[in-house]
Amino acid sequence: MKLEEITAELRPRTQWEGIDLGVALTRKHFKPLISIWLLTVVPIWIVCLLLLHNHPGWCLILILFLRPIYDRPILYYLSRALFNAPPQIGEILRRWPKIIAPGLLRSLTIARFSMVRSLLLPLHVLEGVRGAAYRSRRDAIMRSGGGTGSWLTFICVLLELILVMGFIFLIIAFIPPHLAPDWDEMFARFFTPYGFRDGLPTKLAWFAIGTFLVAMSFVEIFYVGCGFALYLNSRSHVEGWDIEITFRRLATKLRAANHPAAVLALALLLGIAATRTADAQNDPSRDEVKAELREIMAHEDFIIHEGKRRVRVSADSTAAPDLTFMNALGEVIFWLVVVAGAVALAWIIYLNRHLFSGAGGRPAKEPPPKPQTRTVMGLEIARDTLPNDIPAAALAAWRNGDPHLATSLLYRGAICWLVETAKLPLIDSDTEADCIRHSSGLEDTDRQEYFAVLTNEWISTAYNQAPPSDAVIEKLCASWPFDLGRAQP
Repeated sequence: MKLEEITAELRPRTQWEGIDLGVALTRKHFKPLISIWLLTVVPIWIVCLLLLHNHPGWCLILILFLRPIYDRPILYYLSRALFNAPPQIGEILRRWPKIIAPGLLRSLTIARFSMVRSLLLPLHVLEGVRGAAYRSRRDAIMRSGGGTGSWLTFICVLLELILVMGFIFLIIAFIPPHLAPDWDEMFARFFTPYGFRDGLPTKLAWFAIGTFLVAMSFVEIFYVGCGFALYLNSRSHVEGWDIEITFRRLATKLRAANHPAAVLALALLLGIAATRTADAQNDPSRDEVKAELREIMAHEDFIIHEGKRRVRVSADSTAAPDLTFMNALGEVIFWLVVVAGAVALAWIIYLNRHLFSGAGGRPAKEPPPKPQTRTVMGLEIARDTLPNDIPAAALAAWRNGDPHLATSLLYRGAICWLVETAKLPLIDSDTEADCIRHSSGLEDTDRQEYFAVLTNEWISTAYNQAPPSDAVIEKLCASWPFDLGRAQP
């Protein structure tokens, strides 16, 4: 993932501006998104319908329970399209099992009824973090977007209900008067304040379920897009992505210019800015302004008054509110919890089915080796892209007058060691700060300190055009601790 290739203006926004960005991003790619939805979600609905065609209520509960599965292909497409690399629909269909697999059990059990489901979904699908790393990332993202993420879920639920009622009344409006049933009699026959009296007719139940699925198809796509935009906005606040993008683009422009006139113009601008700053600091009128401000703030209108209020409760206000609707709501929540528990129990039994075979169990198959990531921050880190003797190659590049190549070789070699030898969970979207955070898990403090110094020199060379001195680069090459031929101590 290359941040400089992002197709949207990534900057710290308010949370509702982040949701607006998600709506705009979803509208831009709505045609491929709805195609992905129809090809990946509708087949699941057809399977649920075939399994529970005589029980529309249970079919609807199963469809709602599997809802986190529907969101993952949508998020996968948006995450690639944002960086100007939208995947083909055929690629998504081929990778569908791998897209929905990360963190699926947690999404269907612990986090199924989370109000910030769309905000935390990228942690599973895009970052693939688990355990303590997941909890740390979740807390960091929630600090700047958790409240708005909850409101987003609440608003999308209301939008679905509004669309369902709108679809139903729109269809009813087109029924000829002589064919329309007596609605008052129907509601009096089948409905009570607590639910259904004699059971809802099957055709009417499937009609209501169909309208709900149509409404969910439209709302859920925007729900995932807005949650993804909130996630991006939270990372912009926490990690300063906008500053990093600006530095990368500025470094690219300066490397492309590479002309003395550009350097001279930049020096003149810096000199003018420094002169104006010095003049502003020596301005005698600043003391007068400060004195006037102190005089204004001393006015009694700006004094904060604190007090206590007592609330008297009238004897006539003891009537309890009508909470009869809570009975139906509690019944719905109870059955949702029962279904979730039954599905979780069935999944656990399926995972441990070898214990019931009576033959002492069968050895578990070794999982296929997880492919190592080949790029981090857009840098190639695969072993076959690096020289055999990295310190010698870096020192030779330095002596040939290419400091960027020298520091790049050292930094890529260190990242390669962290991924292939130390087995640290680095991914393509990690930044330099993320890599340092991952390296803190190493037991060897010398390697930690070396990697921190190397990262600072790499940032200074790559983004600030300020390469290290000869002594520093020679020391880095001489004390190189990341031998790719040795195992982790």
